[in-house]
Amino acid sequence: MSPESRSPSRSAVRRLVAVPVLAAALIVASSGIASAQTWKHDDAVRDVQSGSFDAEQGTYSPDRKAGDITRTTVNHTRTTVTVRVAMRAVPTGDSIVYATLRTPRTSYDVTRIRLGGLGTRVALTRTSGHGEDIRCRGLSARVRGKVVEMTVPRRCIGKPSSVRVGVGALVLQVEGTIHVDDALRRGVGDDLRLSPRIRRG
Repeated sequence: MSPESRSPSRSAVRRLVAVPVLAAALIVASSGIASAQTWKHDDAVRDVQSGSFDAEQGTYSPDRKAGDITRTTVNHTRTTVTVRVAMRAVPTGDSIVYATLRTPRTSYDVTRIRLGGLGTRVALTRTSGHGEDIRCRGLSARVRGKVVEMTVPRRCIGKPSSVRVGVGALVLQVEGTIHVDDALRRGVGDDLRLSPRIRRG
C-alpha cells in the first residue's frame, strides 16, 4: 500500500492537528515552480479519514461531505496571498481549516477556527522558530458557498517572492472523533503536502 493511501497513524493525526490547535489556543510535497501567480490542485473526493487520539489508525469515511476538500486555488498577487478551499460541504460545526504558507525565509499558518463558545475566528501564526501569533490588518476568512477563502496581506508574511502552500481541514466531534483531509493528497500523511513554489504575479 502506498504512503498516500494508508490509514493515518496516531502520530500522523497528531501532527496534522498540532499547529491549528496551537492557533486556536493563541486566540482564546512536491517541488518546482508554478508557471503563474495562480495555482490550482484537484484533490481526491471521498478521502476524508476519521480517527481519534486513542486509536492507532483511522479509517476512510467516503460518505462524509463536511471537510472533504475537492479543489485548492492559490492566487499570489502584489498585495495578498489568497487560498480558496473548495469542499463537498463546508463544516458548520466545530472545525478548523488552515493553510501552511512556506516562504523562502520562514513558515506561517493561516487558520479559520470555528468552535462552540468562541464563534468563528481567523489567526495568522509564524510556525518556524519559537512560533508566535501575528497581528495582521486585512487578514480574513470567508465562506462563499462551498468554498472557504482565506486572504493574507503579503506585508504580514515578509512580502515573499514565492510561497509553497499546504492545506488541511479538520472536523471535530464531541465524542473525540476527528475527521481530517489533506488537500494535496489522498487521505493524510505525517505532514501536509506542499505545492510547488508559487511566484508573485
